[in-house]
Amino acid sequence: MTKWSPRPATATADGTLLIKKVVGHTKDVPASTIATFEYGKVEKLGPGQLVVRQNVSGAPLVINGQQTSYQVETLSIERMEINEGSIVELAWYTGQPADVNPFEPHIRWHYPVEASAKPTIASQIRQAKPAPKQVAKPKPAAKPTYDLDLKGKKVAIIVGRGQNHVLFERIVKRYNGKPRIVDSFIPKKRLMERQLKGVDLIVMIAAYSKHATSWSAAEIAKKYNLPFTNTSSFSVQSFERALYRAAMGMRAYEPGGTDQADYRLSK
Repeated sequence: MTKWSPRPATATADGTLLIKKVVGHTKDVPASTIATFEYGKVEKLGPGQLVVRQNVSGAPLVINGQQTSYQVETLSIERMEINEGSIVELAWYTGQPADVNPFEPHIRWHYPVEASAKPTIASQIRQAKPAPKQVAKPKPAAKPTYDLDLKGKKVAIIVGRGQNHVLFERIVKRYNGKPRIVDSFIPKKRLMERQLKGVDLIVMIAAYSKHATSWSAAEIAKKYNLPFTNTSSFSVQSFERALYRAAMGMRAYEPGGTDQADYRLSK
């Protein structure tokens, strides 16, 4: 397995090594460089053509000072189940860091709006807004579904910003692993590689990730000989299965038909 090269430390006159700065993984891509367009309304222009031109209150989509429209990508339509009337959040980089492609929007959240006959703008906003956080009462710890012990391995979970990554972190900890959330909105392979530094295995939630990110993550995993699995579903069971396949060195994708993977259940 290829090893990561450590960053050289600074030495004093007496040979003592000094740590000048500790850099966190989640701070590699500053949140301030991302702009968003909330509660965007998906409209249909023609067969297979869905666009976002305004939000539910009628405000136009403005990117880099210009009013524009965003055509929904086919991959987003299929994986995120986007259709006419859907309410989404768009996000794009505003030019920093300098080596990313700025002002290219992508859908990073599909609001769970209930289907109804032409809901009012006010009702759309109420339905689209996430429910207020409530302090949940302590519950008994869930038992592991599968016969799996990660034994302190570092697990990278690649998932879009705004998604419920806390749930996936809990699942990894349940199997004695150490989770690390990696933002699937990262546009460049080099930045993705920095985020994946030092992990033992990678699980990607493809349903909420860019197609280019999937390719980058797979290439990085191959480069450093890291187990890599991919799930197209947001469900707990699908994630647990992907986690199991990664830990056991099995195939990246869930097999279908009669070719089923051998998942050993916990006793």
